[in-house]
Amino acid sequence: MSKLRYAILGSGMMGHEHIRNIHLLEETEVSAVSDPDEGMREKAVSLTDGRAKAFTDHRDLLASGIADVLVIASPNHTHVDLLPDACPVVCRFWLKNHSVQRFQIAKLWSNWPKGVLPRYGLRWSTDTCLR
Repeated sequence: MSKLRYAILGSGMMGHEHIRNIHLLEETEVSAVSDPDEGMREKAVSLTDGRAKAFTDHRDLLASGIADVLVIASPNHTHVDLLPDACPVVCRFWLKNHSVQRFQIAKLWSNWPKGVLPRYGLRWSTDTCLR
């Protein structure tokens, strides 16, 4: 079985925490990180022992096709703006949002393609990801 490849959108402190947590899961790897801040990107790549590919722009990461799962770890207020770019590409999202955005995200979900499985909060499991 091949490893489940994670991409992290947002490589600040929350992104770093997600990388550490993913590292604890079996049959997973962080294949890509994205962040406009060079220092945060470099630190995130170093947490993967240099294996993750770094992107400045999240759209380039999404177009690369090198991830099965996307974790949006950018600042909370930016999640809803990133989702329209992300939803056609990946099968699952982990989101930790301000409650005011949940209505906006629910509206987006209603238009997403069948088979997209969005998630709120932190759920570190790989058992139900749709491939």
